[in-house]
Amino acid sequence: MESPVAQDVCLTEYITFLSVLIHCLANENDLKPEYFESPHCEQIMKLKWSEQIPKILQKLTTGETKGQEEIPKETSNKRRLCILIPIGIPGMGKTFFLQSFEKTCKEAGCVLNIVSSDSVRKEVMDSLAARSKKLSKEELFDKSAKEARDLFFQRLTRLCKVADADKRFIFIDKNHPPNALNGTFRCIRESVPANVELKVVGVVPQCQSQYQADGHIYPFSMTFFLNCLDRVQNRTGHETLNADGARSAGILFKFLQMYKGVALSQKSLEIEGFDGLLTIPFTDQYIETVYNFDSDFKQLFKKILNQSKDNGTPDEDLVNEFLNRVKALNLKFPNPSPESLERAAKGAVDQILNLFSQGGAGQVEERKSDESPKPPTMKGNKPPLFLGIGVVGEKKSQIIEYIYQSLTSLAEHFPLSDDIQKNLQDLKSVFNFPNSHHITTLFLGGNPKKQKSEYYTKFRENLDMDICVNALVYVPDCIITGVCIQDQSVIPIENEFPHLTMMVGEFKPKDSNTVLTALFGEGGPLEDMYQAGFFTSDKELAECHSIEVVDGKYHDVYILKPKNVFKLQGRTKSFY
Repeated sequence: MESPVAQDVCLTEYITFLSVLIHCLANENDLKPEYFESPHCEQIMKLKWSEQIPKILQKLTTGETKGQEEIPKETSNKRRLCILIPIGIPGMGKTFFLQSFEKTCKEAGCVLNIVSSDSVRKEVMDSLAARSKKLSKEELFDKSAKEARDLFFQRLTRLCKVADADKRFIFIDKNHPPNALNGTFRCIRESVPANVELKVVGVVPQCQSQYQADGHIYPFSMTFFLNCLDRVQNRTGHETLNADGARSAGILFKFLQMYKGVALSQKSLEIEGFDGLLTIPFTDQYIETVYNFDSDFKQLFKKILNQSKDNGTPDEDLVNEFLNRVKALNLKFPNPSPESLERAAKGAVDQILNLFSQGGAGQVEERKSDESPKPPTMKGNKPPLFLGIGVVGEKKSQIIEYIYQSLTSLAEHFPLSDDIQKNLQDLKSVFNFPNSHHITTLFLGGNPKKQKSEYYTKFRENLDMDICVNALVYVPDCIITGVCIQDQSVIPIENEFPHLTMMVGEFKPKDSNTVLTALFGEGGPLEDMYQAGFFTSDKELAECHSIEVVDGKYHDVYILKPKNVFKLQGRTKSFY
């Protein structure tokens, strides 16, 4: 005969099993081993059978089964679920950060679930290796792609359907370049129950600067990329991407190329469907200010990056040359301090909980335009002359005020310049406003081939977005132009150096291109600064360069970069 203690243990296990089973039936979840473990089991045991069993009976009497369309009733006590989606490249430190984040979630009384694409891929690769022992690691990786993807989304789906905790987070341990977001969002939309209050938050690395090349901005700096590369080339315990020379380096370049023209701003993520944005110091921020690289190194970097377009494979010899150059530099990349990661983790949890209390700080704003976004329109049978982002409303007074302030600042930096003093006094008689204030995103000029380019097919009219003037370029008596570093993840820009022509004198508006190319283009005095992302930083600059520009003559070209960005309300439109 069993002892009373043994009987109590048996009864407890029986009740636990029934509680988990009832919970799964009521919520149409698969019965999984983890539901019998902490913290799931603790949360399930708090639920009342009297509230769960009627749900099961209702499904049986109405004939509702899994797979049929069902509209769950809204409840006043919705469960809160936040899904965190990292947006970055391999080696940025997601798993390392998770150690601090998991600890902070537990202290805040939040349940954290983690689903890792690398772990799933390794699981599938091991299973395939057991069946096909002759396959190499590279072959296993390639042949496991579809099965691993399907299994990953199955597990994410199951986690999304669980509604057993009031404050639950799902961290998707997987890099999400822009082309990977749709699949994840589709899975989330189809899986999360209607009685769950959902927030989807993007997790991006903190970078003090951004890499720029050929007029396109990338959301990460070159130093950040090299830091990630260093981690990948020196790790040995990773499930899928360990130190592997040119192969793993080539994969990182492919990842970076996917972010061409993507700024990872709050606005662009809102358009993608995110409710919030977490910026995490995955790398030591001090390093961003330490390393400078010569032009040959930058050209090699750019060449490999360009070879990675459209999922292309960079030349292995070129990548090996790059790795040797990196090794010769003897770069040191310390990890961020535990204290900084703990602060970031605490701030992340607080920000997520605040999203719920405020109903979501990252909701997409109501459109200021009365019209909906639409593709470029024809005028009769004629396409537009150019596409662009036009300044909304009458903003000439704001623009002239910005110009006066900028020229006054330049006069203080260059007190011996008579040209600046003269133009300050006679600004409106020497310069005129152009026909319109806009940033050209694509100049068609009657060329029908350009209607097939991404700059045309991705363009949408009537989108509200800020025009950001990061610096002012001024050629005395000739032209005044704003240097614009725009978020191109929504509207891509053909022009290598996007700009806003503010006023013109002896030059024409189109001459802004020539002046900026002379400054920032190949061999220009500010080429390296532009490519390194200086004009997206909060640093200041006031310089003058004598360069050949429009008419074969040398002109003094002044550039002023204040600490703050001058913003104007803009709206996309077609110009005829």
